[in-house]
Amino acid sequence: MRSGSTVVYRTFQDTDFHAIALIMERLWHADSPNPDFNRLESHHDCAYMLAKATYSQVAVLRGEPVGIVLARAGAPNDAWSARWNKVEEQALRQMKAFDDELMSSYDAFMEGERRVNRQLAREAEVTKDAGELVLLAVDAAARGHGVGKHLLAYGKSYLAERQALPGYLFTDTSCDWRFYEYLGLTRVAQHSAEPHEVAIPPEMYLYRLDA
Repeated sequence: MRSGSTVVYRTFQDTDFHAIALIMERLWHADSPNPDFNRLESHHDCAYMLAKATYSQVAVLRGEPVGIVLARAGAPNDAWSARWNKVEEQALRQMKAFDDELMSSYDAFMEGERRVNRQLAREAEVTKDAGELVLLAVDAAARGHGVGKHLLAYGKSYLAERQALPGYLFTDTSCDWRFYEYLGLTRVAQHSAEPHEVAIPPEMYLYRLDA
């Protein structure tokens, strides 16, 4: 474990899942009028991100997870990915049984996000061996403790150790993209939503993490 001030940083544990999913719900999955569907959305998103990752650090404040960084260098462990893919699929099945209209909106968002991210990666000529900062999420309760800065530094250090820099990070206007620029990341591609692209954020970005 590594600590700074009252915050402890450690590898993700299974018992962190619900707390991290709740942080993601508060940040990005609170738009639908149904709180139960929002919860399932956040569980699906959290499991999806975990399945992609090869590295994790969780920030713990007063015994509670308040932030996480996930990074990827190379292919994730098969057993690890299969485990979180199962959680992802379970959440998706529950969402589909919940509400057709809400599920349709979420499907459109996910399809649009993945399509635009592929487009941004092509525009920026992202190489296959480039590392990725998969997820950076910090709860409002942790602001003022430098949690986001520390988590980003841990993720970047991991990618550097794996010779996976320059790396990249996808984000959009639903996130604090100014924070990434403040810490020196470079925006290398962006997409402004067309009038018909109502399911995705107004702008989506690709940032580069340099060595």
